[in-house]
Amino acid sequence: MNHKQSMWSGRYLLVWISASMLTVAEALRSTNMSLFITPVAESWNTTTASVLVFSSIASILGVFFVPLWGRWIYKYGVKNCVLVAGIGTTAAMIGWSMSKGLTSWYVLAGVMGVLGAGPGSLAATTAASQWFIEK
Repeated sequence: MNHKQSMWSGRYLLVWISASMLTVAEALRSTNMSLFITPVAESWNTTTASVLVFSSIASILGVFFVPLWGRWIYKYGVKNCVLVAGIGTTAAMIGWSMSKGLTSWYVLAGVMGVLGAGPGSLAATTAASQWFIEK
C-alpha cells in the first residue's frame, strides 16, 4: 500500500500554509518595529543605532537559550512552551510600549530573547518536524 502524498495536499499543504504565515508574520513584525525606532530615538535624545541594539540583544539571548528550550519542549510539550513564549512576548511588547529609556528597553529585549524569540521559533519548527512521525 502506497501512502505517498502530493506535495500540495493534506499535511504538506498545512505545513506550506503555516510556513508562509510565519514568514509573513516575521516580515510584518520587523516592519512595524522599524516604524517606531526613529520616533523613540528622537524622544529619548539618542541615536537610532543605540535603540536598535535591542534586536541584537534579543537575537543573541535567543540563540543561547534555544538548547534549553529544546529540552523543555520535549519534557513539557510544545503547547506549554508556546504559552510561555506568548506570555513573554506579550510582556516585552507591553513593556516596550511603556518604556521610558534605553535601560528598560534593553532589559525587555532580554526578556524577548529568552522567553519570546527563541522558544516561539523553536516550537513552530518542532511541531512541523514532528508532524510526519507516525506514532
